[in-house]
Amino acid sequence: MSRTLYFPLLVALLIPFLAGAQNLIPNPGFEHYRRCPQTLGNFEEDLYYWTCPTRGSTDFFHQCSPEMGAPENFNGEQEPAEGKAYAGFYAYAPSEYREYVQVRLYNALKAGKTYRFSAALSLAERSDYSLAQLGLLFSNHPLREGTRKVLSSRRRMAHSGYRYTYIDLPTHKDLTAARHWVRLETTFKAQGGEAVLILGNFESDQRTRKTRRKGSNKGAYYYLDDLSLVALDSLGVPEALPKFSLDSLQTLPTVVFEFDSHKLSTIGKERLNALGQFLRSDHEYSLELRGHTDNVGEAPYNQFLSERRCHSVTAYLEQLGIARDRISYRGYGASRPVSSNRDSLGRRQNRRVEFIIHSVRDSLRPDGQN
Repeated sequence: MSRTLYFPLLVALLIPFLAGAQNLIPNPGFEHYRRCPQTLGNFEEDLYYWTCPTRGSTDFFHQCSPEMGAPENFNGEQEPAEGKAYAGFYAYAPSEYREYVQVRLYNALKAGKTYRFSAALSLAERSDYSLAQLGLLFSNHPLREGTRKVLSSRRRMAHSGYRYTYIDLPTHKDLTAARHWVRLETTFKAQGGEAVLILGNFESDQRTRKTRRKGSNKGAYYYLDDLSLVALDSLGVPEALPKFSLDSLQTLPTVVFEFDSHKLSTIGKERLNALGQFLRSDHEYSLELRGHTDNVGEAPYNQFLSERRCHSVTAYLEQLGIARDRISYRGYGASRPVSSNRDSLGRRQNRRVEFIIHSVRDSLRPDGQN
């Protein structure tokens, strides 16, 4: 039997209970895919959120696939660091060939704020080189460069309107060893506006610090898994997500809308940001929205307005990376007031959207759902 969570939006989203830090990287373990990988180079086509900034053919491996599987695949054998999947890319290959991974962050980084990035990497045992360097490139826009070669500063600067922040990713001596995962981590202060992350080797063949090793495939091929990018507080501790307790039944307060409006306020969006963070923490959660109005106006119009308010919340959550098929909604017009409509304060409280988080997808959907 599925458990259903009920939470008051005005209260729960204001209280910073500790429930882990918000990872700004969507699909950090490559677990959520459009289709099971069948061929090499289908990283962007098979995965949600992730893309390739160049024509380099990054790979996606998953235990569902006999062709692109895990642990065994064309470049070696490696169990996932977590879950059932990982990515694979050539950080170095002859003639300046490179592969990269690119992802748009849930939220752009804030100027002056400190962040911690970490990722698990493993050198594929058939590689005939290992590297002593990798890098992170942040941009304000996704890159799309029509080359298979290194994403050099010259190529990057050819894109007008782009701003970049480059971070060296400190490597570990064990990054030269195959068969096990190594966690790389770095802490940095953001310039502000960094919205897209690209990981790979941004140096030329000549400038790449590399070590020759025995291997049948030319190049340094790395498996990549379990990425994390979190904001740190003034004490260097990851900032916490709001905590939503399971099996908690509470009265549902409101997301307040102005009279005769379905537009979300700035503070309303801030509160929905916290809800979006929580929904991203578990892709099995689904969301049921219920829209309401005060009793001013005709019933058909109030019904329409209550649905529009739900739609506004849905559209905003979609912008935060919540899939549309995880959200259902229904408008109730003025039929379910929580306060008297005799005064302005009561009517304001009735202009609201309530929500229910279901712990299992598609449970307890309302009649007339959207």
